[in-house]
Amino acid sequence: MKKTLLIGLLLASATLTYAQVKKATPEAAKSNIETISEQAGTFSKKDFVEIGKAKEVTVEVIKITDLLSNKIVSGIKLSANYHASYGSDTKSAMLDADEIDAFLKVIDYINNKVFTSEVPENSVEYNFHSRGGFSGGAYNYSKKWKGYVKLEKYDSNSYFFLDQEAFKALGALVSEAKTKL
Repeated sequence: MKKTLLIGLLLASATLTYAQVKKATPEAAKSNIETISEQAGTFSKKDFVEIGKAKEVTVEVIKITDLLSNKIVSGIKLSANYHASYGSDTKSAMLDADEIDAFLKVIDYINNKVFTSEVPENSVEYNFHSRGGFSGGAYNYSKKWKGYVKLEKYDSNSYFFLDQEAFKALGALVSEAKTKL
């Protein structure tokens, strides 16, 4: 009887312990820039050069130099301030140098083929995703095409919506930033 009771208590405590294990939340994917800048054992310098703004989205060139190995990594930082009733927060994303051409092709496609096309009756979305969690694209809403950028993958407050003019301006800024890498 004592053995049965002891086994029952052990099973119950194991079940309760297992039930309290916190499930891991997905870790945000990181760009090469973020990975290198956060790598343990590095001593780095970050240089930022602001290129401009498209509506509320700021485009900057970022260069990170590992001062111990003299390795330099560069890319583009996109950021914007999210305003809420309780305060504001800056949202940002990094595009690695090898992702910029693909994003420029997306912007060109959207500007020259999507925004100039007739808006369909059904809902349509065009999406680009970077390795660091940034996404951008276009969708139709209320019989109009709109552009967007989402700066942080798991944050619904990091969406910033751009009209066609601002989306074209974003493309021009990203293109200019590419020349300054």
